[in-house]
Amino acid sequence: MANADASETVVWQLKANRSTARCVIERLPAGTLLTLLHDGEVVSRETFPTPARARARAARLLTALQMKGWRVDCVADAPPPPPM
Repeated sequence: MANADASETVVWQLKANRSTARCVIERLPAGTLLTLLHDGEVVSRETFPTPARARARAARLLTALQMKGWRVDCVADAPPPPPM
């Protein structure tokens, strides 16, 4: 799911109660920025030397939040759900 800015990509979005958590990566001239937002407010930012490392960190964050009860709202590049 791409953001309005072509250099930013929403990696995943989660819901819990009435809250939303979103993970966004952005390509920089020298690396990749990973931003974690909670209800639209920046919670943390980390820079990584490659997009692959940023996505690996995003995957670990996703798993950790799901273990705390957050539900997936959408995931970029995720396969569609199987037909019912």
